[in-house]
Amino acid sequence: MERAEKNFRRRKCNCSSLSLSSVKSSNRRRASARASLDQEIRQASGAPGVAGELPRVERMPCALDQRVCKRCGRETVVIGYEESSQLDVEPAKYFVLVTKREKRACRSCEDLGVFSAPLPPRIIEKCLASDRIVIETVVGKYCNHTPLHRQSMILERDLGLEVSRATLDGWVLQSRRIADPDGRSDEARVDHRNLQSSG
Repeated sequence: MERAEKNFRRRKCNCSSLSLSSVKSSNRRRASARASLDQEIRQASGAPGVAGELPRVERMPCALDQRVCKRCGRETVVIGYEESSQLDVEPAKYFVLVTKREKRACRSCEDLGVFSAPLPPRIIEKCLASDRIVIETVVGKYCNHTPLHRQSMILERDLGLEVSRATLDGWVLQSRRIADPDGRSDEARVDHRNLQSSG
């Protein structure tokens, strides 16, 4: 009986010696270990992590019946959030780019005529497609391995635009003058590299 009382007193002393800071430190260690374990599980299962450098778009859905207490009918208050993250994407947004250049003239010097700002340089002059569309076409063909006829089908499917493969091919051919100012064809460049390597 005396031994049991001594053991009880010893446990009581040990419990009372625990401070609030030690309890918080223990909780932090447990939370850190739990987060590390969750990360290891995601990596082991092949689940993709949501990159921290991407912008965040928040949505906060709330049903109307959750805003009123079912018992007393009073309005409920927000006490926190249950948060989850998923990787999302916005579809490509196509639009018509309108460039307006001011036409100016001097009322006192009419002999100088009318002048306006020069057009910015473009990859293909007088092309109905912007430089960005031309670049996307070239990148899609050579980097993403998307043939031009398939890109034409995608434009018609997603936007209802009928852009023929011949038109896309013309954009690609004319854009080569920037990458290769000499204007040589693919075969000529290959032959030139072969000659240099053999020499």
